[in-house]
Amino acid sequence: MRITEIRSAGLRHGTPEGGWANEIRPEDCVHTLIAVFTDEGVTGWGSTDVHWFEEPLDPDNLHDYVLLRNTSAVPIAGGEVLTRRQSFAPWLRQRAFDIVQPDVTKVGGIGEERRIAWMAEENGVRFIPHGWNTALGLAADLHLASASRKTDMVEYLMGSPFIDDLVTAPWKLDAEGMLAIPDGAGLGVELNMDAVEKHTGERFQAARAGI
Repeated sequence: MRITEIRSAGLRHGTPEGGWANEIRPEDCVHTLIAVFTDEGVTGWGSTDVHWFEEPLDPDNLHDYVLLRNTSAVPIAGGEVLTRRQSFAPWLRQRAFDIVQPDVTKVGGIGEERRIAWMAEENGVRFIPHGWNTALGLAADLHLASASRKTDMVEYLMGSPFIDDLVTAPWKLDAEGMLAIPDGAGLGVELNMDAVEKHTGERFQAARAGI
């Protein structure tokens, strides 16, 4: 999303368009995935409050991440492409990140991401889940964030049919730009099976139940 779209959507924080392979577009965002905008009336490059620098290097370059994190004035975030806690261990022990962002749909599920969060806490690294995946991943991340003492954010993708359309009760930001943690059984969300069937191209005969 562009900065102006982030603000108009009611978000207090946001990740603008970018990526380490993209060209600089200062009128819309800061080069590479940066993240958090908290000041009012954000208009562009000069009025952003940068809270972290996300995926600034090739995602498997541990050595250079350590060097960058040790010299950067801006907190360094990453880890969204890593899988299983064993992959995260050297990055966390060597403090390659200030903020680690595992993706629950890639790391092996809720239990595995919880272990990564514990490992991050043990090594003094902040845990903020990477929820650019599906409605179920976002629901899991919200629960994981609520169970982590120093986590108050979840990164997720707005405008994606795999997030917005897959649940019967669409995600809605409150007046403070926050998402409510689902409080129903399981993950607390109920799938819209018509949308599931639309996006998968398959018919499901099972009863429509909450997940």
